[in-house]
Amino acid sequence: MTGMIGISRPRNDQDVGSDSAHTLNHSVDVALGMDCDDDTSCFLQLALLEKSQIRSISVVNQVTFSTITSNTEGIVIDLPVKTNERLRLRIVNAANSRIFQFRIGRHQVRVMAVDGQPCPPNVAPNGLLRLAPGNRVDLFLDATLEPGSRAPIAVDDLRGGELQIGRLMYESGPAMREKPLPEPKPLPDNPLPAKFDFANALKIDVPLDGGGMGMMMGRMGGGMGPGRFNGYGIPPQERIWALANVSATGHDGPPIFKVERGGTVLLNFVNRTVFPHAMHVHGHHFRHLDQNTESWKPFWLDTVIVDVQRAERIAFVADNPGKWMIHCHMIEHMATGMAAWFQVT
Repeated sequence: MTGMIGISRPRNDQDVGSDSAHTLNHSVDVALGMDCDDDTSCFLQLALLEKSQIRSISVVNQVTFSTITSNTEGIVIDLPVKTNERLRLRIVNAANSRIFQFRIGRHQVRVMAVDGQPCPPNVAPNGLLRLAPGNRVDLFLDATLEPGSRAPIAVDDLRGGELQIGRLMYESGPAMREKPLPEPKPLPDNPLPAKFDFANALKIDVPLDGGGMGMMMGRMGGGMGPGRFNGYGIPPQERIWALANVSATGHDGPPIFKVERGGTVLLNFVNRTVFPHAMHVHGHHFRHLDQNTESWKPFWLDTVIVDVQRAERIAFVADNPGKWMIHCHMIEHMATGMAAWFQVT
């Protein structure tokens, strides 16, 4: 498990909209990095970046059955804030396989953009965000606590608890302004399709197969273990995962579909494994459809979590000609077969 969760904050008084409610303060980047050399030990790195200068603290953590347990001090980063300051935080999960539950305590956290695309401002319940590898969210946070207060920044530890990775540390001096800023207006939209042609859409079921259960079935003669999938570009013994019944690199073999430019594509990812997957589409952003309807969540994505034994539907307009990968963003899954490509003509 390698990579990081990153937290970034724009420069002083950067205006991200057309009104004063978008006024921001300070420039701080924080990164939580994980670099593991095997299945049992992990190096956790917290990096503070200011004006391109990187200062980092590396500490050793133990990982048992993918559970993070801190065994040393010094892994918490303090972010100084002032009362009634507005922060914009960009949270990036750059781990290669870990889904993070990320939380900022004691504050109302407004999601302003997801995966690089603005969305209607919405408050994250309990300040909690669930991020797949590759997911990004932009947040507005109003620092409304009293001077001298503290608030935790934490991720889940996979055992029902939390690992604190940072704190908002309120300065003891005067507030930045007399009262908090008004609720922010939405960020300006990017030019993405406003409508989908569902009546004429290309609709495809995309089963996701393999993993530990597949290996067990293979040993039992069930035909699902390594080497049991048809594949392209991957040696048979390394074909652990499959996307659309094929284990491939995402570059070799035929495309899983072709679509003319401007056509609507509806993909139904069906997770038949005992692991969650983070399905990523190159070259396009998509809508995450509600179950059994053609309505969608109020944000654009380029990566969606498909939980164990669940199905998730996405829709996008194929408006970007070329050959594009589609794969699991958990790198070990992609490298051992859960990857394919499609073509927009």
